[in-house]
Amino acid sequence: MRKAEASKLTDEQRRAYLARRKAYYQAHKQGWVEYAKAHSETIAETKRRWNRDNPDKIQLKREREKQDRIANPKRYAEIARMQNAKRRTRIQEWERNHPEKIREGRQRRRMANPEKPRAYGIVMRAIRSGKLKRQPCEVCGTLKVVAHHEDYSKPLEVNWLCRKHHNEHHRKYP
Repeated sequence: MRKAEASKLTDEQRRAYLARRKAYYQAHKQGWVEYAKAHSETIAETKRRWNRDNPDKIQLKREREKQDRIANPKRYAEIARMQNAKRRTRIQEWERNHPEKIREGRQRRRMANPEKPRAYGIVMRAIRSGKLKRQPCEVCGTLKVVAHHEDYSKPLEVNWLCRKHHNEHHRKYP
């Protein structure tokens, strides 16, 4: 059913239509899942070929999505919240199931930069004791900041950056 046809339906007709769609989906879902598993390589290759052969359609779709995102910011904010919640859940589950990999990663990071935790601790103690005061972000002026060290051997020489600009700095200068 097209949008023009759907807009002519009464509320009762729309509910009945959606119920029929849902029932159809539930009845056929298992078959679709099995087909997708059995033919995953073929499906992926078909998608790649279509994407390669239709760059203009892909561009048009992206532009429509961009306009829709601008026109419906609340809807997309809700979608982003749901996706982030799912992502957090998956990450937490993975971390629960792989504590040894978490431990190995921490040890690797500590071995790569042994002065880093020491500098972090010195900065935290200096802030608590009042020797060092948090300053606004040097780029945007935000008050929620982190201490960035250019040189860990000089732990009290820090640049105050918000999380966004701190990440940008590390992308530019890894």
